[in-house]
Amino acid sequence: MSSFQGTIIDSHVHLFNGLADLETLDCLQARSGAAALGIASLPIGCMHYGTHETHLSGFLRKKQRPSETYLFAALDYSVPGAKEGKLDFSKQAVAQLEAGADGIKMLEGKPGPRRDTGLPLDAKAYHSFYDYLQEYRIPLLLHVADPAEFWDPDKASDFAKENGWFWGDGSCLSKEALYAEAEGVLQKFPELKLTFAHFFFLSGEIDRAKALLDRWPNICIDITPGFEMYHDFSREPAKWREFFTSYASRIIFGTDNCGSPEKLEEGVNAYASLRKFLETDEPSFSGRGLALDDKTLSLIYAKNFQNRVGETPSPLKMDKVLALCDAALNSLRKEPEKQTRIEKIRKLLQS
Repeated sequence: MSSFQGTIIDSHVHLFNGLADLETLDCLQARSGAAALGIASLPIGCMHYGTHETHLSGFLRKKQRPSETYLFAALDYSVPGAKEGKLDFSKQAVAQLEAGADGIKMLEGKPGPRRDTGLPLDAKAYHSFYDYLQEYRIPLLLHVADPAEFWDPDKASDFAKENGWFWGDGSCLSKEALYAEAEGVLQKFPELKLTFAHFFFLSGEIDRAKALLDRWPNICIDITPGFEMYHDFSREPAKWREFFTSYASRIIFGTDNCGSPEKLEEGVNAYASLRKFLETDEPSFSGRGLALDDKTLSLIYAKNFQNRVGETPSPLKMDKVLALCDAALNSLRKEPEKQTRIEKIRKLLQS
């Protein structure tokens, strides 16, 4: 049984459906016992991922639970010129951060979104954005690549294929090409306060994971599943226990849970299974858990995140948040149904 009694922050959760997800997210937090959640927003106007509603719902959650909600805002590619690289993305970041966001999340290194934007991660179009984040020490959560099997038609799961995550048809960059773009970002902006999501998909390459952390001392990696990484970890628990202990100050806990009502029980169970794996040496996934000591767990579960993002969440600046709502309403002026949902969020923010 899990026995750790300290603070746990789930640094990586999602709002996929906007307002409809907030109640379930509250329930998920209550049942898991997490002290706070980090909402990872998804890029607006990029495939089917983020929308103005989902993005602004993150700000509403900060209003409703200000001491329990960190928000990583996202970039907006629905703006004309964005996918042509003609925008100053730093201005978007400034607007989100001035409104009270705690950092920025980029899904743009996932193969599908990378294909959709058409912009390399290290493109010149992003330089002012990265430069701003680096100068002001703003946290960046970056998803790069995906599990290797998503490129292999014989190994990609039905789940991956059903979600449109099979990348081996030649329409997307390879995993190594995406890693090369991320390397280009780090070479140009080595002081970025950057966390790679999902263990940078290196759970099958422990030596490469060590080399990454050794070469770039400012980066962290989160252990938000894909569960393939936990199967990898569990097969060689002694080796990975040594890794987690040695790099304890560089690893951040997250679940990838979401507020979709039909996913509530799945999310509660996922949270429990991750804790069991980290805290015990009982059978877990494809092997056994790591049974990490409390000092290591306290870093991974909360302290590393707080050291990078803040001991407490940033406060909202309501006038700036309402300005974001007004900008969204303007961009959706030909979509009255979506405008109605934004107007509802705006009223709730003011209530």
